[in-house]
Amino acid sequence: MALIKNISVQIDHLLHHRDDQKIKKILAKLTLEELVVIINSFTRGKKKLFRLLKPEVGANVVLHLNEYSRHQILKILTKTQIKTLVKQMSSDDLADFIKSFPEYRLQNILDVLPKSILPEIKKLLRYEPESAGGIMQTELVALPKNLTPAQAIKKVRVLKDNIENIHNIFIVNHQKHLLGSLNLDQLIFASPKSKLSELMDKDPLKVSLEVDQEKIAQIFREHDIVSLPVVNNKNVLMGIITVDDVIDVIEQEHSEDMYKMAGVKLIEHIHDPAHVSARRRIPWLIVNLLTVFIVASVVSLFQGTIQQFVLLAVYMPIVAGLGGNSGTQAITVMVRGMALGELNFAEAKTVILKETTVGLINGVCIGAIVGIFAFLLNNNVYLGLVITLSMIINMMIAGLSASLIPLTLKKFKVDPALASSIFVTGLTDTVGFFVFLGLATLILI
Repeated sequence: MALIKNISVQIDHLLHHRDDQKIKKILAKLTLEELVVIINSFTRGKKKLFRLLKPEVGANVVLHLNEYSRHQILKILTKTQIKTLVKQMSSDDLADFIKSFPEYRLQNILDVLPKSILPEIKKLLRYEPESAGGIMQTELVALPKNLTPAQAIKKVRVLKDNIENIHNIFIVNHQKHLLGSLNLDQLIFASPKSKLSELMDKDPLKVSLEVDQEKIAQIFREHDIVSLPVVNNKNVLMGIITVDDVIDVIEQEHSEDMYKMAGVKLIEHIHDPAHVSARRRIPWLIVNLLTVFIVASVVSLFQGTIQQFVLLAVYMPIVAGLGGNSGTQAITVMVRGMALGELNFAEAKTVILKETTVGLINGVCIGAIVGIFAFLLNNNVYLGLVITLSMIINMMIAGLSASLIPLTLKKFKVDPALASSIFVTGLTDTVGFFVFLGLATLILI
């Protein structure tokens, strides 16, 4: 990393002095991985650096850039670079690549595609990007059931140059209906006299074109597979989804959930202009502002109590802060469980009870610690009691709300990761202050 940093500093200096020839010499000595890291790290110099690469090198680099860098580079790609890229891509990657372009350039991209693959690509472009049809590739090995292993291996050898990472063979009839599947190990070690129809799994795992990519990732996790066939409503084999595509899906879904939990748009990037990022974040900050006003109105009800016992103001942030953190912990576990398919509504009562119990246990432990500290520091046993009870109740509410809110959102077909933390934090702050100040009014005043 130190070497990359030094090179980046050197390139930055040369960019400032517009010494393109020296930059070209430096870039020519770098590996693909080093080029990707360096271009990703630059903000204003991305396009200039990319233009200084050889077309075949640039075509390879753009496939490995992060989403933001790739979006910037796509704006300046030449037809020569696009043609070079197309030759290196499988159909699913190519479809995603085409979808990345702005609409006004789409026809230009389609014009440079080889006519042999154009029909397949146009089919893939019709499917929803996050569905099985949208992430599948059409390159696969499909063979008739009456072949022997030797005949099948011979056909696989012919196809290997056009298909990456062949793991499974799919058996189809003349109408391309999926009949079964077998992996390469089975094929290699099979008896020479056997037929594919005898070796194949007659009931293979498969998905339809419209299945969501999140469900597909769950299938891969549960069944530990490396590829999955995609069929239409007539059981015709349309394509396959490979494990490398699913890894991309998992990363994408994970990022999406993280962004949504924070109320940030998924399309936001670290190098976006300040005014663009601000515009995207303001809506959820306004929602947060509304919850803060509710909290403030609750506190205002107890102005007299705070004036008579000013020490309460010292402990208010502790009660609210730990309640919010406790709720965020529970939300993280809930949303992750839903994303992995580990939680359904049949188990809702058990999960709600469990999270509420966790809140109770944590509230007793943390509340006792803070209560004892308050008693020793202020020599007031009643203040310690108020703080302990408040934290027990607030952390129970945190566990209850952190399990109920994501489940409620899912029930109404809203993404459970959608800013759940904002609502839970607002609720725990409101309840925490109300309970804390209410108990203080009853016990201390």
